[in-house]
Amino acid sequence: MKILLIYNPNAGNHVFKNNLDSIIEKFQVKGYLVSPFRFGQGIDLNELFQRINSEDYKKVLIAGGDGTINQVLNAMLSNGINLPIGIYPAGTANDFAQNFSLTTSVDEITDIYIRENYTYADIGKINDRYFINVASLGCLVDLSQRTDSKIKSSFGGSEKKKHFWKLIQPSRTHSSLFSQRKYHVLLSVCLYNFKSCRDSLLRQKARGC
Repeated sequence: MKILLIYNPNAGNHVFKNNLDSIIEKFQVKGYLVSPFRFGQGIDLNELFQRINSEDYKKVLIAGGDGTINQVLNAMLSNGINLPIGIYPAGTANDFAQNFSLTTSVDEITDIYIRENYTYADIGKINDRYFINVASLGCLVDLSQRTDSKIKSSFGGSEKKKHFWKLIQPSRTHSSLFSQRKYHVLLSVCLYNFKSCRDSLLRQKARGC
């Protein structure tokens, strides 16, 4: 049985790719064939999920931050791929992974995904886009897109609040934060259930397969 591993080599501190061999070895010992897929700028994930036969795969593993997770899930659901997901928190903040108290140890989290424990997470939809833990609009989106990735890396985890005010000081880069016009929008949200991997030792009971 195959496992699809989608990783973003530019996420977070850019070191996840150094763990690929150990991850593949762990799954291979258990009889799984890991298919790594390198995701980055200019790569259309829709093409990937249009090519694969989901019946050949046991699950999809995602290594990256919240942005990578969001793009993978949108491509999966848009193409009717209904497979469990597992997350390697390899991004800057990893907000969604922190909600599940996922460890950042690659060895420990790989063992979790090998053990086949699952729970469910809600997914929202606004217009034709899905979201898993946050939906933003206006200056928040603009600020995130304009901020240099090296700067964002310094705000990861507990340091985010500490440095927030430095980020929003008026400057040529971030002046749009203070000049956004008002928008009137109507949001219609539909909720979906999506299965994700989770350690059975966590306090919330895993429902499963």
